[in-house]
Amino acid sequence: MKSQRLWMMFSFAIGIFATGCGSAPPLGSGIDTVADATNEPVTKKKVSFESDREYKDAILSSSSLALKVPEPQKKNNSATSYRIAYFYQMTYKISTSINRGIVRHLNLLEDISAYPATVRSKNKRVWGPWTPALSPSTYVFAVEKTAPGRYNYILQGKPKGSSNRAYLKVFAGTIQRGLLPRRGAGSFVMDLDVARRLDPSSTLRGRSQVVYDNRKGEIKVAVTMKGFLDSKGKPSQAHYQYYLANNGNGSFKYAYKDDIAPNKSGTSVQETAVVHSRWLRGGAGRANAAVTGGDLGASKVLFTECWNTLFRRTYYADNKNIKPTEGNAKNCVF
Repeated sequence: MKSQRLWMMFSFAIGIFATGCGSAPPLGSGIDTVADATNEPVTKKKVSFESDREYKDAILSSSSLALKVPEPQKKNNSATSYRIAYFYQMTYKISTSINRGIVRHLNLLEDISAYPATVRSKNKRVWGPWTPALSPSTYVFAVEKTAPGRYNYILQGKPKGSSNRAYLKVFAGTIQRGLLPRRGAGSFVMDLDVARRLDPSSTLRGRSQVVYDNRKGEIKVAVTMKGFLDSKGKPSQAHYQYYLANNGNGSFKYAYKDDIAPNKSGTSVQETAVVHSRWLRGGAGRANAAVTGGDLGASKVLFTECWNTLFRRTYYADNKNIKPTEGNAKNCVF
């Protein structure tokens, strides 16, 4: 039964990202932020400072940071069955869920900055107050230049019609511009609990810090999610890394803690689960996973699964005989 529990935990990992993270503290001070945008006198008076374009080009575009997992391109008859590979599904669903939260916020920044800046100063631009059509909330967004090519930004929101004292920090970060507009290296924090309070249609929760670099065309993203809820509903955290090379090959690493293998006495001790997936541009790939620590003691449970360009399993094995071995390791692309 413990072995079956270990396999079931991967189903839990897929499901948890359909609903997002749990509750978490608000934005902290571990990341540079600009001054409170609501302290600026909001005016539409035109001032002849440098163009807004410099500040708009420092806003990271959602398309340049998209976490892409490939789709099928051609047939491959080496599959052991018509079963879609389990760890491919995990890779795809977790990447898609994380990407949803990132894109939602970056799109909001792009939408608000599409209008003329309402406040212009020597090294700062402020957009808003701005209320999207049918939105229950009003937003203010500010970008501040702190050094050549380096900018800080902050997005704040409040319930529509409330006073400026009701503004809450939703999104804050810093970027070092690349050669291309809307690309760079930096980090940002998203308070998904605040975002959900301002927009009830959002289902994501918790607090996520994202570190990224897409200056050279390749995409590197690392995400730390705080307020992640384990299967017992207790706060935990998870870490995610994504890399997409210029040639379309990619990799995914995901680690989190949960009470995966409880002992017979019923004590609750968290184990650590780690999944590492790699794939070629055409979609064929391989995943290695491990569960360690907690009630497993010095023991390790290891999984290997490979899939073809249709994402069908071509090989599977684990070191505890949890599931029957399938296929041949020679069919793995890695």
